[in-house]
Amino acid sequence: MAEQTPSLWDLSEGERRRDRGIALASLPRGETLTVARETAVALAQARESREASIDDVKRHMEIAGLDPSALDNAAGAVFRGSMWADTGKRIRSARAVARAREIRIWRLL
Repeated sequence: MAEQTPSLWDLSEGERRRDRGIALASLPRGETLTVARETAVALAQARESREASIDDVKRHMEIAGLDPSALDNAAGAVFRGSMWADTGKRIRSARAVARAREIRIWRLL
């Protein structure tokens, strides 16, 4: 019998692929990802709201003389883990290269 291919309409398969992609993108960027995560935590801790976005992280990396584009697709891993919660808030990215795409606001728990 032929091997079954996953349905195009399979949420769990889509989540599995997303998670695998983020993990693969993160591997070669370990040090940059660590700096981005530490930056996110520091920014959130400095705010009463304990909130931060990827734009905040990339802006502060740039101020520190780091290249935020070095994160590449690993940027999706910055707020992963049990220490962050999605606030449900969305803003449009101010970064020109992001073409005003919606980004999430995260809260440090």
